Amino acid sequence: MILLEGLQEPDETFATAVRKAIFTFVNIPAGVVGRYIPRILRDVDPDDLIRTIAGAEAAGMQASADYILQNMSGRMGAKMCKKPARPKLWMPKAP
Repeated sequence: MILLEGLQEPDETFATAVRKAIFTFVNIPAGVVGRYIPRILRDVDPDDLIRTIAGAEAAGMQASADYILQNMSGRMGAKMCKKPARPKLWMPKAP
């Protein structure tokens, strides 16, 4: 956003055009049809998606996270909500 503010000072018309052309996480509810969310999420790393959804509220983007969660497949949502199994620690045998 700072970059866009810097663009606006010398050329407001150009800055407005750039702002309209940029598509970010906050634009998802208005710019993506809900039925396409599962197809889009196939190309998203699951760990990245989990971190993004988890941090959305703090970033002021909870509406986008909710929209994704409401429109993703039930199976994918269930996988995201599962707690990962604790890995077994490997311990060397005593000599």
